[in-house]
Amino acid sequence: MIVVAVVNGDICVRRLNRKSGVWALDPENRDFLPLRIRPGQDMEILGVVTGMVRKY
Repeated sequence: MIVVAVVNGDICVRRLNRKSGVWALDPENRDFLPLRIRPGQDMEILGVVTGMVRKY
């Protein structure tokens, strides 16, 4: 699922995944690195993305 999260004070929109028991925020853009969530790390999920409005 795609979520809006705050990690160490930075807001990001990424796909939340669990791989081998480890939670990660994976970007859709390959120019960015995945964020692995470690115990004790400052992370909060603000919401789940359910739609998007885009002007073409």
